[in-house]
Amino acid sequence: MAEVSRFLVPNAFELLCEQYARRLPARLEDLQGPAHGMVDLPLHVVWSGRRSYDLTGP
Repeated sequence: MAEVSRFLVPNAFELLCEQYARRLPARLEDLQGPAHGMVDLPLHVVWSGRRSYDLTGP
């Protein structure tokens, strides 16, 4: 008969939620960064091909 582990193993969703929760600010007011001008996002953030965004436009 197979032995059942005594340790609970979190699933991938729980692990990712925990990792992202530590990286994100608790409130929108805690975000920092430019409010106008051009912003070039790093490649690990952009997957659509467009990297530059103008924050002054709508």
